[in-house]
Amino acid sequence: MVYYGCSYNETTSVAIENKNILVKKHFNGSMKRPCIIMRDTILFGKLNEGNYLVTLKIIDINPFANDSIFSTETKTLTVRN
Repeated sequence: MVYYGCSYNETTSVAIENKNILVKKHFNGSMKRPCIIMRDTILFGKLNEGNYLVTLKIIDINPFANDSIFSTETKTLTVRN
C-alpha cells in the first residue's frame, strides 16, 4: 500500500485477520511539527485473492490529548492473482 501523509507519522503495526487489515501510525501532537507530505510504502506480504478491508488509523500519542485517534480511513483492496 502506498500512503501519502505527514513525514512524522510512524507505522507501528500492521495486523491482518481474515479479510481485514489494520494499519496503525503514531505521531506526537505535542511536538507541533509541520506536516511535510511524503510517500510511504506499507507492505502486507502475499495476500490470497479476494477483497480486503484496509483501515488506517492515525493515533496521537500525546499524553495530554483528549482523544488519541486523530484520523481513521477505510478502503477496499482487491487482490487478483
